[in-house]
Amino acid sequence: MKKKKQLKTAWILGIIFGIILLPISLVAAFAAFPFGLIILALNVWIVWYALRCRKEYKTFQISNAELPQPNVTKTINLKEISAKPESLPEIEKKKKIEIPDHIGEYELKYRYSDVPFAVLDGLENTVGGEDLTFLIDGNDVDVYLESKKIGVMQESHRDMVKDFLNRSEPIKAVLSSYDGSSSAKMFLAFYKPPRYTILLRANTPHETVKLAGTANDERQETILFCSAGDVVESDYDEEKERYYAVCSDRIGYFPKKLNDKLENDPEMFISKIDTDDNGNNIVFVDVFD
Repeated sequence: MKKKKQLKTAWILGIIFGIILLPISLVAAFAAFPFGLIILALNVWIVWYALRCRKEYKTFQISNAELPQPNVTKTINLKEISAKPESLPEIEKKKKIEIPDHIGEYELKYRYSDVPFAVLDGLENTVGGEDLTFLIDGNDVDVYLESKKIGVMQESHRDMVKDFLNRSEPIKAVLSSYDGSSSAKMFLAFYKPPRYTILLRANTPHETVKLAGTANDERQETILFCSAGDVVESDYDEEKERYYAVCSDRIGYFPKKLNDKLENDPEMFISKIDTDDNGNNIVFVDVFD
């Protein structure tokens, strides 16, 4: 604040003395040359210095002015906010139900969600995802959790379960929900043997043929990715006037004697893959009537 006062005093006095001395210095400049000229120059310097001090005073006054205080925002301590609002319900965790595509040689054929069954007892401590099993009891199908009978199948899907049990074909049953009283639901999956196995077990008429033209390097490589039981398709080769066998790609040719039968697109499967004396893969196909 001392400097501010000094600047103000300097520019006020400088202006006053400069104005008072200006007429005297002008007269002296002409009457007492060259000393009067020196007095005039001194008068001009006083005025210039006064104006400079005035400018510095204004600058100092602006730079030191009190700025308005910004709005102060209250800091919120996040620790004071509850991380678990009482209004939010608890999220129920459910066990993920996984159903395999195969059980042994058996393939997944049918699957059903939310199949209901009547609850007798023993589900109080379940959370979902538990494996269930079945036992035929006369016309009923009982539902078991481990070794304990917990319910009875309703009419829906009951006969289907009985059929699969009687054929000893796998069933995958998993508890999916329970209302806490008398009703529950399950996920059901039924498995059947491959189509080729079903046809053989039924003694379906068929003819086993050996494919020709399998020694080609490209076909030998394709055969490496095939195996017994794989489905075989056919297509006609106009140039050779015979059908060729396809298992992802061409693997050989059928005998011409089968042309008429292959026109009807019969079911066909690889029955066996063997090797000849040269170490090449040879393929046998079962062609069903």
